[in-house]
Amino acid sequence: MTAIELPAKADVIVVGAGIAGVTTAYYLAKGGVDVLLLDRTGPAAEASSGNAGMIGESGGDPANIMALQQGTVAIYKEVSQTFEDDFELVMDGRIRLAITDEEIVGFENLVARQRENGVEGQMLYGSEVQELEPVLSKKVLAAAWFPGDGKIQPTKTTNAFFRAAQSHGAMYIEGVKVTAIETSNGRVSGISTSHGAISAERVILATGAWTASLAATVGFAVPVFPGKGHMLATNPQPPMTSRVLRAEKLGTRQFANGEVLIGSEVENVGYDKSVNPQTIELYLHFMQELVPSLKDAKIGRTWGCLRPMSIDLLPIIGPVPGVSGLDLMTGHGRSGMSLAPASAKALVDTILTGSSDIDLSPYAPDRFEHV
Repeated sequence: MTAIELPAKADVIVVGAGIAGVTTAYYLAKGGVDVLLLDRTGPAAEASSGNAGMIGESGGDPANIMALQQGTVAIYKEVSQTFEDDFELVMDGRIRLAITDEEIVGFENLVARQRENGVEGQMLYGSEVQELEPVLSKKVLAAAWFPGDGKIQPTKTTNAFFRAAQSHGAMYIEGVKVTAIETSNGRVSGISTSHGAISAERVILATGAWTASLAATVGFAVPVFPGKGHMLATNPQPPMTSRVLRAEKLGTRQFANGEVLIGSEVENVGYDKSVNPQTIELYLHFMQELVPSLKDAKIGRTWGCLRPMSIDLLPIIGPVPGVSGLDLMTGHGRSGMSLAPASAKALVDTILTGSSDIDLSPYAPDRFEHV
C-alpha cells in the first residue's frame, strides 16, 4: 500500500469530494486559491452518486431556495460548453404526476404560485397528459408541466467539476479521514487526520450527512442528519422519454446508457444504507403502473444513499459562529445537484470578494447558534 503524504499546509482545505465539495474547490482554484480537497473514499462516493440528478426551479420558493436552483441551472449551462467531460445535461422539462384528487389540488397551487414567481408552468388534465407525454398511463389523472426543468448524470457531473478543479490547480488527496478541526484563539489553525495534521487558515466542511461530528470538534452543534433514500436502476431500456417524471413521492428519469432510475422517499434510520428488497419491488411496481413501457424492466442495480437533511430543510452555508475561518457547505437534502453549485459559487465569491449575487443569509449556520 502506498503511503499517503500530506502537505504541511494549505491556504484552504475543503473536506468532502461530493458535489458540494468539488464545486467549492473548483471555484476556489479558479479564483487562484491554494486549495486542498480531501475525501476519505473518493469523488461522488456518497449521495452525489446516489441521486436522480433532477434539476430546475419548479419546486423552489423565492423565500428559500429558488435563487440557488436558478443559479445552478445557469452554471450547468455555462460549464457544459467549457468542460471536457459530458455530464448529460438535458433541459427537456419535468412533469409532476398527480394520481389522486388531493395531489391535483396540490399541483394546481404549485403551478399558480410558481407562475407568480415567473416560473413557466401549466396544468394538464386527462388526455392532455398523454398528449404531452405518451409513455404515461391513464392512472395519471393530471400533471404539472414545467418545461424549464431538466436533468444531469450526477456521478459524471461531480467528476466533471472534480477534474475541472484539478485543472485549475486544486490538490486532491484520497483515503484521508479528517478527525478534528484545530483552532487557536478562536480561529482555525488546521485539521487533524488519520494520516497527520495539516495547517490551514480556512477549512470548509462539505461533508454531507457526516458534518455534525466534525463541527462538534469545535463545539458547534449542526442539526443535519442522514435522510436515507432507496434507489434502483433498471436494466437498460429502449428510449423512454427525455423528460423527468416526478410523482408525489417517487420520480424517474432515464440515463444515456438506457438505465431508468427510480427513487425515492426519505427515511430517518440513521446511517443505515442497507437495501430492503420489498421497498425496491414496490418502487418498481409503482412506476410500472404509471409508465407501462417499463412493464418488462428488471432491477439492474440497487443502493441506499444518505442525504444531508437539515432540521428546517434549508441548506447550511457559511461561517461557523465563534470560529473564524471555518465554513459549512451542507444541508442540501435531496437537492444537492440542484443547489450545491450555486451555493459553492456564492460562498467562494463571499470569501474572495466579500459579496455574492445570491444572498446567503437565510442559510447561515448562526441560525442554529441557540438551538
